[in-house]
Amino acid sequence: MSHSYDMVNRVRQNKALLGRKKFRVNHRENIHSDENNPHTEYNFPQASPDDLNKIKMGTSYANYLNAKQSTLIFILCMAAVALLLFIIINYASIIK
Repeated sequence: MSHSYDMVNRVRQNKALLGRKKFRVNHRENIHSDENNPHTEYNFPQASPDDLNKIKMGTSYANYLNAKQSTLIFILCMAAVALLLFIIINYASIIK
């Protein structure tokens, strides 16, 4: 009987909480305003067109090698699965 009483009591408490306002007026400062966040200056180095071309070629070659490696791993895994299935099927027919 006390379990149901506790349940009803919790429902009453929750209803009382619903009427309460979550935030008071002027209680919190505006965190993301321009006054609180000064602009940070960054000094990034400028790359020449030749350097940019070298970077592009390097990343494209790295992507090519990554794709080649992923394809090779996929083919090896599929071959291993096919070999295991072949062995299981052949041994299953011998056991019967």
